[in-house]
Amino acid sequence: MMSTMDVEASLASTVKVQEAFRTLALLQLTYTLFPKSAEVSDGDCFDYVIVGGGGAGCVLANRLSEQPGVSVLLIEAGGDPPIESQWPALQTYTLRSYLDWNYTTTPDPVSQRCHKQHSGNLVAGRVLGGSTALSSLYYVRGNPRDYDTWADLLDDRNWSWDAVYPYFKKGEDLKDCEVLSSSCAKYYGTSGYLGLTRDPNPKSRRYLNAFKELNYSTPLDINGCSFSGYVQQMFMIADGVQQNTAYAYLSPVKDRANLHVLKHATVYEILFDSSDRAIGVKLTKDNKNISVRARKEVILSAGTFNSPQLLMLSGIGPKEHLQELGIRVRSDLPVGFNYQNHVSVFVPFKMDYSRAPLVPTDPRRSSLFTSFIGSVPANGSADRIEYENVNYIVQHDSQDLLQFCAFYHGYENRLCQTLFDESRGRDVLLSCAVMLYPESRGRVMLRSADIADPPLIDAGILRDERDLERYVGYIENTLRLLNTTLLRSVKAEVVDLKLQMCEGLELWSKPYIRCYVRCMVATLHHYLGTCAMGSVVDSELRVHGVRGLRVVDASVMPSNVGGPTTAAVVMLAEKAADIIKYGHHKNINNNQCEPEQYTHHEKDIEHKNLQFQETQKEHENSQYQEIQKEVTHASSSSQNPLEKTKKGSNMQILKIPMKNTKKGRT
Repeated sequence: MMSTMDVEASLASTVKVQEAFRTLALLQLTYTLFPKSAEVSDGDCFDYVIVGGGGAGCVLANRLSEQPGVSVLLIEAGGDPPIESQWPALQTYTLRSYLDWNYTTTPDPVSQRCHKQHSGNLVAGRVLGGSTALSSLYYVRGNPRDYDTWADLLDDRNWSWDAVYPYFKKGEDLKDCEVLSSSCAKYYGTSGYLGLTRDPNPKSRRYLNAFKELNYSTPLDINGCSFSGYVQQMFMIADGVQQNTAYAYLSPVKDRANLHVLKHATVYEILFDSSDRAIGVKLTKDNKNISVRARKEVILSAGTFNSPQLLMLSGIGPKEHLQELGIRVRSDLPVGFNYQNHVSVFVPFKMDYSRAPLVPTDPRRSSLFTSFIGSVPANGSADRIEYENVNYIVQHDSQDLLQFCAFYHGYENRLCQTLFDESRGRDVLLSCAVMLYPESRGRVMLRSADIADPPLIDAGILRDERDLERYVGYIENTLRLLNTTLLRSVKAEVVDLKLQMCEGLELWSKPYIRCYVRCMVATLHHYLGTCAMGSVVDSELRVHGVRGLRVVDASVMPSNVGGPTTAAVVMLAEKAADIIKYGHHKNINNNQCEPEQYTHHEKDIEHKNLQFQETQKEHENSQYQEIQKEVTHASSSSQNPLEKTKKGSNMQILKIPMKNTKKGRT
């Protein structure tokens, strides 16, 4: 019986299921959904070499290969997303698995005191789609102020909300019927690759009413018609399938002739010529080291941990740190600094008593669907968000509670057992206060000069005392729920986790809350900033001090956004693709690969597409002009951040016909 299960049994059960899925992966059941792995030889040359097939890399590979005369190589350390990454309810089993780089933070002397080894588990996907194949895929754009802050930091309005908003819409394919039939529909795209839906649950409605009783708004959506309030969230899930970027962006174009995807290959160095121009990469595939060349650019999309690691191993990073490891310095830049992430503290409420049989999970629906989120506005400001409140409703005596505590967050087993035992026979509301804009910063460093050694990741959580004091207010605000009609009616109680480090302090006093936060604060998986625009790359994402090298992933974001970063990463990659294809700079680098170095396959591509290129270029330029018109229109007609999104777009996204495409994509 699940009601008698302990933490050790829950963890063992989870690992057994993971082992079963790994065995099932040998059947390659998803093989036909994705591009075949390319055959690449030493010295092969491509126009663009993209390192990392994650959230941004898959988007870039699709968009850059829309140009039929351009060859694109996407290099990924992992393989195809397996079954468990496709079905929402199985998402938990992808974590801490062979699909994950399995990074952890360094032991923290200040925070995460109730976690195993006083460190946090960091989800980083080692699979096509990257972390989008492992995460719960909440789709939240953030707040317009977030992107206006980027523009101010960079002194470049091309990263303002008005400028990035069309690129959110470009990637979206809204499929939620209720939102589509509402006034909120105009704020979404409907012809992009990312399928978006909600799955409203009746259980959530009464909880939303409780927050409404606390004077919070409960709009239909917070991605356009509002930016604050409590809602049933939007997911990157459609037709029962998680819309990781490999599935959304690579599956429809898996037979595109000029798109090459090299799987299970690890890049360990960027190649440069004597003028510090990136000309290719060195990689390991099947225990063999080979080099591939780039005629135009090398693009790093390896993520917030691996992109700075590869830059530093290639001589781009802090001079002192590189010299300590015997690495020749090519460009002295603050790579690895400015690490930022959202952090979370949950408060568990014992809710309804229940003896009802546990409802089996539909694999097409995430267990997190029985949830809702709130973007909590700052006092006196409807459009400035202070923090996010993520709420999960867990069935009584469910293993989900133990998985959330012991497996997902890695809290000490004793604490998780207390949580489970103290809430037996009752549904549980886990109300998580998420700090969106922490003052604290961390750093990513090299452990050694060997790519096989994982980077050192100092999360820096709560290093700035202001973060701790803000959290006291967040938790006090969360406890106000006890005064609502709903929680009084079910005689709700806060679970006392009996934290040993907080013994002797008055329960839920300010000193206790400070102790509770230091104990319980957990890292989320919204990492960014380690190759930031401004300090490491310019506003067109080109690495300072060298040529022919860009970084396109969350590591370039200079500051945090008000929600999970997946939506922002996809937007950034969509925009980067246009910068690369249509920017004012010229991508001319014909000296790196002589014509005789082309493979026969590439010569065939060039021959087949030569006559089509001019027509295609005309269409693409027209598409780009439409985006620029929309940006100009939004910029000229917006009055404030809330009004900025009230200018709908009719932009149509050009698609190249493919042999095998998902419904509606031609």
